[in-house]
Amino acid sequence: MDLRLWTRIRSVARSYARTIQEIRSRHNPLAKKIRRAVERSERTPDGLLVVETPHLLEEALESALPVARVLFTADREKDVLALLRKRGAEPELFRVSSSVLSAVSATQAPQGMVALVRPKDWEASELFSPGPGLVMVLAGAQDPGNVGAILRAAEAFGATGALLLRGTVRPENPKLLRAAAGSSFRLPHLAGVQLDQALALCAVHGLALYALEPRAERTLEDVDLRQPCALAVGAEGAGLPPPLLENARAVAIPRARRVESLNVAVAAALALYEVSRQRKR
Repeated sequence: MDLRLWTRIRSVARSYARTIQEIRSRHNPLAKKIRRAVERSERTPDGLLVVETPHLLEEALESALPVARVLFTADREKDVLALLRKRGAEPELFRVSSSVLSAVSATQAPQGMVALVRPKDWEASELFSPGPGLVMVLAGAQDPGNVGAILRAAEAFGATGALLLRGTVRPENPKLLRAAAGSSFRLPHLAGVQLDQALALCAVHGLALYALEPRAERTLEDVDLRQPCALAVGAEGAGLPPPLLENARAVAIPRARRVESLNVAVAAALALYEVSRQRKR
């Protein structure tokens, strides 16, 4: 290891040495609080979000989210402290045993740390600007990997926000957070939204609502997506609920007809790309 880097790591470790607390029991109140939040896909009672990998911690720091507490095992201590020092973050620090980390983690192979960060609470108006608005509407999608991938694609292709209707997996779900790879920290979104609320928001902000429906006669190429619009996708298998279809324009993604449908995350990404392509043109 480079001597200067090693010296810096040692300096960082010494600067935090007096403030690191120890947790050795999985029955510790903080450990139990984290585990409960992970199991229920919710925030902790004090409104904090559990993130479980160094990559997600770095994404949270880059997204300017306050980091309140970080738990780490001894073998990851130097890396975690160096990252926090680099970003100027000063959370509460806890050194934990491997058994404690396994108890609070949602993954079978924990990566040596868990952090509690304070996510942004978005206002509805933030989902629709800057114009022209482009909002993803997720109606009942339950696979957290798919929903996380949709949020990631939404950020990548310039969406202004996302509405997660009631029945859709919660944005606090650990697998969703990993699949979103930091996009859920930055993309404005609201969760647990009623369908009538979503329709009203789209109407107030002048968004045309398009429902991705594989059996639709029109395709995305047939409609003008340069104007403010929302793209709705439904549950894997079940599709979109009839009340939403009744209030939207059904469109399909051009494809070989022998392929009945696409994975919902793939379909959303293709639709988002088409919006981006039309708007750049």
